[in-house]
Amino acid sequence: MMIKQRAIAFLYNSMDASSLALFRIGFGIIHLIWTWKYFSSNLFYFQYVYPSILLPYPCMEWLPRLPGYGMYLPYLVVFICSLGITLGLFFRLSAIGFFISYLYIFSLDFTGYNNHFYLVVLLAFWLIFMNAHTTMSMDRYLGRIENFNHIPFWNIWIIRFQLIIVYFFGGFAKAMNIDWWLHASQLNNMLSSFYGNSILYFLSHTYTAYFLAWSSMIFDLGIGGLLFFKKTRGIGVCLIIGFHAFNYFILFSPYTGKTSIGIFPFLGILTGLMFLEPNFPRQWFTKLSTWVESSLETDTVSQSRVQTIFSIVVCIVIGSLLVILPIAAWLTHTALPFTWINATLIPKN
Repeated sequence: MMIKQRAIAFLYNSMDASSLALFRIGFGIIHLIWTWKYFSSNLFYFQYVYPSILLPYPCMEWLPRLPGYGMYLPYLVVFICSLGITLGLFFRLSAIGFFISYLYIFSLDFTGYNNHFYLVVLLAFWLIFMNAHTTMSMDRYLGRIENFNHIPFWNIWIIRFQLIIVYFFGGFAKAMNIDWWLHASQLNNMLSSFYGNSILYFLSHTYTAYFLAWSSMIFDLGIGGLLFFKKTRGIGVCLIIGFHAFNYFILFSPYTGKTSIGIFPFLGILTGLMFLEPNFPRQWFTKLSTWVESSLETDTVSQSRVQTIFSIVVCIVIGSLLVILPIAAWLTHTALPFTWINATLIPKN
C-alpha cells in the first residue's frame, strides 16, 4: 500500500505546465514543416500513391489504402491537426486526429518503417492523455478550458521515460553488435564520402569512424544515467543538443551531400529539454505576459479516481511493452518492428 501511495504521489506531484506547453508547440511546428515538405517535394506521391502494392505489417493486411490521390487526405488531416496542436485549439480532438491519421500512414507499408516515425506515433498517443493545453493555448484563452498553470508530473515523466528508452535500446543494439564497435564498417562506408571534402576531410579517416562508433554507443547507453540525476541533468541536455546538432548539420547534412536524417534531431532536442526544470519556459519568457502568466496561484488539473487509475495502468502497460519487445527481439534474434533495434544490428544464428 505504501508503494502504491508513493507511486501516486510521485506521478501526481504538481508541476509547472509551461514546459509541456512548449513541447506541444514544438511538436506541432515540427510536423507542420514535415507535412509541408512531403507535399511540396511530392515524396508522399512516390511513397504511397505511385506504388502498385504496399507491404503492410503482419496482421494489418486488412487496412485499406485509399484509392489514388485519396491518400493525400490523411496527410492533410495530419497537417490540420498539427496546426491545432501548435495553437492548442481543440487540442484533444487535434491530438486524436493526428494520432489516428499518422498511425494509419505509418501502418500501410512495413518497408517504410523507421524508429523515428515509431517515436512520433508513441508521443502522439501520449499527447491524447496529456494536459498540454492548460496554458499557452487558444483553448485556454478562448475560455474553452479552465486555467491551470500546474499539471501532474506524469505528463512530463512519460516523455522523459520515452526518450531514455529510445536511447538505451539504440545503445544496447550497438553494444551487442560486434561489427559496430570492433570494425565500425557501417560508419566507415558512410564517412568515406567525406574524402573529397576539403573542410571535413578528417571525417573520412578510419579512426573517426571508430571514435563515432564508440562515442555514440557510450552516449546512447549513458545518457539516461546523466539525465536521471539532477546534478548531471544539465550536462546530459547539453550532450543531447550537441549530438543532434552534429548529426543534422554535419553527419547527415544535405549541405555535405548526405541524405537528411529528417525531423529526429529537432524532436530529440525538444524532448531532451523536458529534462530541464518544468518551469524553465516561464522563467525565460516572462516578458511575454500575454501568453505566459507570471503568477502560479492557480490549482493543479484535477482528475477523478478512475482517471488516475486509468492513466497509471496505461503508463505501466505501454511502458512494459516498450521494454519487453526489444528484449524479445534480441532473445529470438528476430528483427521485430516496434523494438527500437534496427534489423542490421540483430545478430544472426
